[in-house]
Amino acid sequence: MPGEEMARRGWSFRIKEMIMDPSTDKYAAPPPYNPSEPNITNNKKLHQDASSHTKLACLSLHMSDRIRLLNFHPEHIRIITDVVRANAIKGVQDVRRYDESTEIKLAGYPWMRGGYRPLHEDRVGAIKVTIAMLRTLYELGWVVQFASDIWRKGSLDKDSLIMRYTPNPPPPTSHWIGISFDSSDLLNLINVPPSLCTALATHFGAKVNSHKLAFAGEKREYYEIKFHGFPWRPSGTDAVKSRLLILGLLEVLEQHGFRVYTAVDQGDADGNDFTAGPDAIGIDNNE
Repeated sequence: MPGEEMARRGWSFRIKEMIMDPSTDKYAAPPPYNPSEPNITNNKKLHQDASSHTKLACLSLHMSDRIRLLNFHPEHIRIITDVVRANAIKGVQDVRRYDESTEIKLAGYPWMRGGYRPLHEDRVGAIKVTIAMLRTLYELGWVVQFASDIWRKGSLDKDSLIMRYTPNPPPPTSHWIGISFDSSDLLNLINVPPSLCTALATHFGAKVNSHKLAFAGEKREYYEIKFHGFPWRPSGTDAVKSRLLILGLLEVLEQHGFRVYTAVDQGDADGNDFTAGPDAIGIDNNE
């Protein structure tokens, strides 16, 4: 059924967790690898070494708690591993070689999706770790080409992000945000400037049941918009209305200087009531 398929796979372009920014708001972006070198892209040696090593690499999520890095330059793997350690809410349990990849095992169960309110700490932490990894890789010159789950292992495999190395990377962005579609009616905004939260709630108007900042000042701080009905599990003509919500979301993001960067499926694929949310990754447009 259409609703079940959308819950399992997300939209056709798999919106999942978004990353973006107006620079006037005082929301901190994920911390860089080294505070003494905030702009990683200025390190010419790292880019020279990487360009001589490979042009394509893969970042993938596995089971309920694992990240695998395949074909990245060894120094970039070290940097990403340190970024994950710095941003994982419950820390890193282990780092090991897994065949030709490097596998990072996180503490807790960050890839276990859930539609319960409020979002559990692992869920928010998973989005923040993803933001930190993608931002750092972007600054190192690794740009996502596409995200896909072409393997048929149910909930054991999530998305794989195929990335291309760019010797002359685009200018670093000032802020990345995450947007997650959870349960059947929740839009959760991670690391989002207050002005954007207000603009989204205003834009959706009467379609919104409630909206609020959850856990202010805590590790799992996020902004929640709850819609009337079940837009992420629609049936009949509601499927059209749900897509209009997505178009409205993208319109407001563009008005605030943001563009979608990529989609990341962090959820289980078992089709239960709480695996509905697509996530999306986006960034602000500095062009």
